[in-house]
Amino acid sequence: MKLSKSCGEYVLGLYEAMLSDIVVYFPELRSDSERDYKRLLLAVEQHGFRFLFETLPAFGKHFDQCLANGRLIKSGLIHFGPIRHDTPIPRLFKGLMLRVFDGNGVLRSSPDVNCIRYIRQLSSAVKRFRIDCPESSTWEHVNDFFRTDSEVAIGSLNWDRGDFVASDSGNLQLGDYLLATTDDCNPSGEQSSTLSREFVDVLSTVQRTADIVVAEIGRFNPFD
Repeated sequence: MKLSKSCGEYVLGLYEAMLSDIVVYFPELRSDSERDYKRLLLAVEQHGFRFLFETLPAFGKHFDQCLANGRLIKSGLIHFGPIRHDTPIPRLFKGLMLRVFDGNGVLRSSPDVNCIRYIRQLSSAVKRFRIDCPESSTWEHVNDFFRTDSEVAIGSLNWDRGDFVASDSGNLQLGDYLLATTDDCNPSGEQSSTLSREFVDVLSTVQRTADIVVAEIGRFNPFD
C-alpha cells in the first residue's frame, strides 16, 4: 500500500499529535508515548502503511473483545508482541494498556476510561481513511461479508412480497426451522437422533406456554 509523501506525512503526523495529547493528559507516560511513536515508525518502515490501515483496526477489534470478556489475551498481530513471555500486555501502547488490564491480563476493577478511549482512538484513527486498496484486500473483505451473510439463519416468513404481513406469523412454531433442517437431512422423515426429538418436544412446550401467555395478554397494538 503506497501513499504520496504528503499523505504519508499527514498520517504519521496525526499519530504523533495523538500521542502528544496523551502526554499532556498523562505526563508520566511520556517515555511510553515516545517509544510507541518510534515503534509505529518502525512498523510502517517494515510493513508499509498497511499496518496503520489494517493491523491497528484489527487490534482495536481484539481490544474491544477482550474488554467484553474481562481478560486480555495475546492478539498474535505483528508489533503487538508481549513485553514478557508471562504476560499478554503488548509492547505497543503498553503504558495505556496497563491502566486497563493488570500484568496478568485481567481487567482492572476500575479501568481508566480515558486510556480505553485513547487506545480505541489510536487503533481506529485512519480506519476509514479513503485510499485505493489492493484488489486482493478488497476481495478478502467482500468474501468475509458473504461468508458472514451465509451463516445467518434462514427466515421462516415469506419475504418475497416485500411487505411484512403479521397474519403470516400466526401458524409459525418455534420448532419449524429445526424440523425443516432435519427433513432436509433425512428425506425419509425420520429424526436424526434422540436429542433432536427431545429438543423438538422442549420447543413445543415453550411454544404452547407462549401461546397461552399471548392469548391472555391480547393482540399487540403499537398505536395504543
